[in-house]
Amino acid sequence: ASASASASASAASVATPACSNSKGDHTQGETTGEKRPIAETPAADASAIENADTGGGANAQPPACKRQCRGHDSSDPPLGSTPPIRRPPTTRASAPAVVPDPVACAGHSLPSSSSSSSYRPAVPCAPTAAAAVAAGGGESTLSALAASLMFGRAAFGPFVARSSVAALGCSSPAEARQLAKKVQSMILESIPEAATMRGERGKKLVSQMLHDILLQGLFMHGPASSPVNSEIIPAAQHIFKTLQALPPSDSKRVAALKALTEACQDCQQLQAREILRLFGDFTSQNETFPSQLKYTLLRSKEASLNSLITRRHGWCCDLDHTQVDAWQQRIHLFSGYALLVGDEFGLDGMAAARSDRFVHQAIQEIKRAGKNSKTLAKDILDELKQEMSVKEWLQTLLADINNQKNTSDRLINRGCIFKWVTEKLSTEAAHSIFYDEDRLEEYADQEPKEPTAENRYQPFLSYKVLVDLLLAANMLAKRPPPPGA
Repeated sequence: ASASASASASAASVATPACSNSKGDHTQGETTGEKRPIAETPAADASAIENADTGGGANAQPPACKRQCRGHDSSDPPLGSTPPIRRPPTTRASAPAVVPDPVACAGHSLPSSSSSSSYRPAVPCAPTAAAAVAAGGGESTLSALAASLMFGRAAFGPFVARSSVAALGCSSPAEARQLAKKVQSMILESIPEAATMRGERGKKLVSQMLHDILLQGLFMHGPASSPVNSEIIPAAQHIFKTLQALPPSDSKRVAALKALTEACQDCQQLQAREILRLFGDFTSQNETFPSQLKYTLLRSKEASLNSLITRRHGWCCDLDHTQVDAWQQRIHLFSGYALLVGDEFGLDGMAAARSDRFVHQAIQEIKRAGKNSKTLAKDILDELKQEMSVKEWLQTLLADINNQKNTSDRLINRGCIFKWVTEKLSTEAAHSIFYDEDRLEEYADQEPKEPTAENRYQPFLSYKVLVDLLLAANMLAKRPPPPGA
């Protein structure tokens, strides 16, 4: 795993399962337990859910069904009707304790949760200082640089479409069927415990679910030709094509398959997000240097959004389906926020968010939490950006680029750095990305302080040069002086 890997955190839930599968995934059938609301559930008036789009067009939702997704079942009102509003309790319950999530980015090694049976919302890896500090980095130099900087305009905005997803899947239905036949053996070779892991309320083995996804996609997101499944199917195929080339015990293969099998025990919205996340991790190094830089911020942005959800919806977001409605839960609130600010903030997986069948009710929940502010989207964006750390990002990037282990999974393809600098900047700038004994003072506060002999002709950056590159790419900007300074 790269030295730039960082741990992710997620909130544990209060486990009160209503069926044999405490994960609460999409499935057929009725619930076996009654909902126990944590507050009064008065009937909603029309004004409470104004602007909820449940009509046709690009944002049309799938028809109502009897599947239960940790918060909805056959007793819930059909889509398009006025749902009851579950109000926050007078005395808000304390947010559940945050526990490490063993499912993180492929190749990252993280501690396991103390309770594997509890539902753990998917909070993706966010760059933190821990891994980078372990690899070195002068606090004085870094703090001084970071204090004068803020994220630039190129760090945000719509996420640039990566290489065609369809082109990276199987080239023919016959190839897809052959690959799907290998799914079960691949999973069991790397994750033996998956032999008894089931999803869809215990009706299917997770290996069978992943086999079906490779061929048909996610049934809750429509037919194989739907906008989401048009991405999900080739993305899943590319993931398994990549993993089958790795040994069964390879850490990248084990981590990816663990993430997928655990996602199959949860709802299909999480499965879609996990598949697209892994696809992005596997393909991001094929992009340009600026695109790769923007992708390295994605986990930090997702962690920032999950933190905001905890602050604004902590009373309900991590409770299970017996206590709150689906649109009050983290996975669907995430989709709602993505629809409100995802393009401007720079989130990935927008097609999956738009197809979330509870996204419109989630948006109304978000508006209520924001007291229907006229500047709600701006307020959310400002709060999200404020939580992102320039210092942590610099530590993560330097630890990744200067990592001297040639077998590490990297966030940044070192080869694209020289190409971009020679095309966009000067010859002098191109020379500056390599180690230079005449600039020893620039490396004094970082570790390693010089490359190994075998990496002598690979980029090796100082914090100063890294910041210069990020400024030139408009990923960072100089922070304006405070008023009156």
